Amino acid sequence: MSPKMKDAVNPYSPPEETEDHQEFLGKYASKAEVLLGAYKGHLGIINMLRAQGYSIDEAKRLSYPLFDEAKIRLIKSQRPLIFISLFLFFLGVFLPLIMLLMGASFTILSTVPLIGGVIFWRKVVRPRRLP
Repeated sequence: MSPKMKDAVNPYSPPEETEDHQEFLGKYASKAEVLLGAYKGHLGIINMLRAQGYSIDEAKRLSYPLFDEAKIRLIKSQRPLIFISLFLFFLGVFLPLIMLLMGASFTILSTVPLIGGVIFWRKVVRPRRLP
């Protein structure tokens, strides 16, 4: 490895865990969570950082830990929606079996919770990182 390569700084390495880094995450994580919830994705976070005055390389380097933090917050905020969708889905799957055992003939009503569960499941945002 040449001496130039040893001293070169990798612009895509994540920032070190310092107080400044924690302050940065605290300052921009809620904005990044809103962007992820609006289906803007990782590029939306990079564009937000660019709008705040960071250079392209700096914005890309800082966006990775910010994306990870915002994704965790977004998934936590979507837990009720995930729970409701899974409950409705399983209710729609097992309700016909229960109604069959009871001798009821209204199995067509079991499609309503199944469809509701699928609709709620599709509303859950699943953001992906850039490579």
